[in-house]
Amino acid sequence: MPLPVTSLGRTSQRSILVLLPWLVLLVFGTMQPGSIMAVEPTVVTLALNGLELGIDQGTGSIVRLACPATGAILEGAPASAGLLDVAYPVEAFMPMRLASRFSRANFVKDAKALTIRWDRLSPSRTHVPLPEGRVSAQVTIQQATDGRSVIMTCRIENHSDAQIPQVLFPDLWGLKPIHDAQGTQLRLSNDIVFPFAGPVKPSDAVTFVSQRG
Repeated sequence: MPLPVTSLGRTSQRSILVLLPWLVLLVFGTMQPGSIMAVEPTVVTLALNGLELGIDQGTGSIVRLACPATGAILEGAPASAGLLDVAYPVEAFMPMRLASRFSRANFVKDAKALTIRWDRLSPSRTHVPLPEGRVSAQVTIQQATDGRSVIMTCRIENHSDAQIPQVLFPDLWGLKPIHDAQGTQLRLSNDIVFPFAGPVKPSDAVTFVSQRG
């Protein structure tokens, strides 16, 4: 479930801290905290505080989350997996998105954290002309000192001539019900939602519209 963040203009920088308290309840396991498990041909696999993470080696998107107590929490194909997604409206195509799934990632990892860097976030449409400059981003996934939580932070740098009116992070695709659809909770910093029991977005919520001028 992604969290929206306010607009980022040219050369502005924003650090976003997202603590996943819903995972705190799920990551009790027997794996050694902070162990890097393997690097497969297409997936970087690691374990942090008992949570198994599978990261697509090409894009840096999350393709798997699991722990011994619950089994798979998230499973997704690399082409549809997510981690970071931003709105990037341009004159030729207002619904343009920049996202990890379209981009090429670089990795820096150690026993307690994995840092994913995108020198240039790539667009959802490649035939549309883009403004001068680029948008770069960095995500760090690390184990918390409580021995059971995982913390994700994101930094975005907009070095282009366009605005970023919306940020989705963490953009998690492929979440699975853990016990049953009615009982699975997604605990966010300011809310608890039941993503498989019905629409997460209220029926009377205002639709996001980007305006220029």
